[in-house]
Amino acid sequence: MRCLLLPLALLASLAACAAEFDCPAAPLPPTPAEMAADMRAATDHGFLWKVTKDGHSSYLFGTIHAARREWMYPGPQVRKALDASDSLAVEIDILDPPTMQSFVEAIRARLGQPIAPETLSRLRNLAQQECAPSDISALPVELQFAELESGAGRREGLHPFYGIDLFLSGWARGVHWPVYSLESPVFQLDVLHKMFLEGGEAATKEALSDFESGKVHRQFLETARVWAEGDMARFSHYFEWCECQHSDQDRRMMKLLNDDRNPGMAGKIDALHAQGHRVFVAVGSLHMLGPVGIPALLAGRGYQVEQVNY
Repeated sequence: MRCLLLPLALLASLAACAAEFDCPAAPLPPTPAEMAADMRAATDHGFLWKVTKDGHSSYLFGTIHAARREWMYPGPQVRKALDASDSLAVEIDILDPPTMQSFVEAIRARLGQPIAPETLSRLRNLAQQECAPSDISALPVELQFAELESGAGRREGLHPFYGIDLFLSGWARGVHWPVYSLESPVFQLDVLHKMFLEGGEAATKEALSDFESGKVHRQFLETARVWAEGDMARFSHYFEWCECQHSDQDRRMMKLLNDDRNPGMAGKIDALHAQGHRVFVAVGSLHMLGPVGIPALLAGRGYQVEQVNY
């Protein structure tokens, strides 16, 4: 569930961590030769839908925000959908300088929030174990958890530097597409802050325990595997295996982080499509799931929705 925090973690430092934790080296951009080879070998991953209304189609692509390098590149079916599109929409376009500036300003406004000494100590220990940057303790507590989540798969080669949304934002600029943000950094920070504010000390302790017990790591790796294999049968039963719906706190967090955000994103996608855009939408896969997912919400707005099988 906390994979939903990852778009914010994309903005964190990529600094290497202490050697005693056997942390992998910081990722490097592929060379032109490596990129060409990866593009030729690319296969389809994730989940793709075609949505049609008013005589033209857009596409919804369920992504993950931390991936292996070879997963970044669009496979044949995803590339076909890109070729049929003319613009990109993502949760947050972090390559846009004004968006980045608003994120920095929003963080500055939240600095200085008190953190209990025991919580701070546990967060610092987890930061070392998860190979997170050493300076995350300066961030608000909700962003410390976001950065810890981004480190959950680093040893397995899963890194936000290779995030699908980030790659697509760069690719869209290369082909001179407009790139639209469906949310703002301030909005996402407010959601995270509300989650911890309303949950209080219990929410923080539960989140820490989830990391320390290995639960987050298990969730992270299984979600990545299901996404990489495009296993919709497994993904559609996410809530049966995610270990993320066992308490009122879990269900409250899912509602805040996922369900409550979907109507706003669906509305903005609908507005872009109504303007005549053939928009390729790339957002976290959980936003596509079930009766409150974006495909279902667009169907309710009169779209013909069909899943694209690989």
